[in-house]
Amino acid sequence: MTLTFRARPGNLRQLELGDFSLDQLLGLSLDAVARFEIEASRGVLGDWFEIHGATDQPRWVFEGTGNWLDGLGTEFCQGELIIDGDVGRRVARRARGGEIVVYGATGSWAGSGMRGGTLSIAGNSGDFLGGPLRGERGGMRGGVIFVGGDCGSEVGHRLRRGTMIVAGSVGPRGAWEMIAGTLVVGGAVGTDVGFAMRRGTIMLLAESVLAVAGPSDPQRGQQWTGGSSVPHEFFPLLVRAIRAQWARGIERCVRELPSVAACPLEPSESPRGWLRRVGDRRVGGLGELLSRAVR
Repeated sequence: MTLTFRARPGNLRQLELGDFSLDQLLGLSLDAVARFEIEASRGVLGDWFEIHGATDQPRWVFEGTGNWLDGLGTEFCQGELIIDGDVGRRVARRARGGEIVVYGATGSWAGSGMRGGTLSIAGNSGDFLGGPLRGERGGMRGGVIFVGGDCGSEVGHRLRRGTMIVAGSVGPRGAWEMIAGTLVVGGAVGTDVGFAMRRGTIMLLAESVLAVAGPSDPQRGQQWTGGSSVPHEFFPLLVRAIRAQWARGIERCVRELPSVAACPLEPSESPRGWLRRVGDRRVGGLGELLSRAVR
């Protein structure tokens, strides 16, 4: 069974759900769920939602949501969470398992500090996708994030582990201070991609590396080396993994995603059409930036 939260019309109050986990509602009666106190927002869940269904299974659906709803899916660890609409900041914050699907757009810090599970966003996402909150040292540490639209700035800030796939474009400073993991971008990228990157892989599906970063960029302080070929033994494995995760992301968000969101990588993609650069040497970086070679 599913527990459904339908937003009450006309309620414009901001709701912060980052101070508890949805698992705390399992096994409660519907009356108890409606009376569940939200300390950060000084109210109970019944003030914001009409609540229907059952609490015997870890499956939740939120309908009629908007950017007034922050922190939904914090510490999510099992089951399925469906958000039928837009949502505010910090969705899937520190999620550790399960599947979260957003049939809309998200605010900033979506998937902040994720450790596992999957987050699929059919629309656009704001700044700092997967990144740490101010004052925190580590960003995303596991799991998979798929975004069908565009993202703002500093996508993958301090990414440590896991995979992030953005079918659209990303803003400036993508993979800033990236430590490990994989970031795949299907559209355009902003300036300073891979700034202070130490390890990990950035794969740009639509742009040449020459349009993003030269061998060195004294103005911004970035230093890249290479322009070499991609290792043949490594490339097919990467392509296979990205295609599988991309297809799974579309499958989750199929109701909202257009057909043009299909992964542009072909199953027989040859590494000969790609270039590899290593950087950011300014911080001793061993990360790699892969992009299509200029023809």
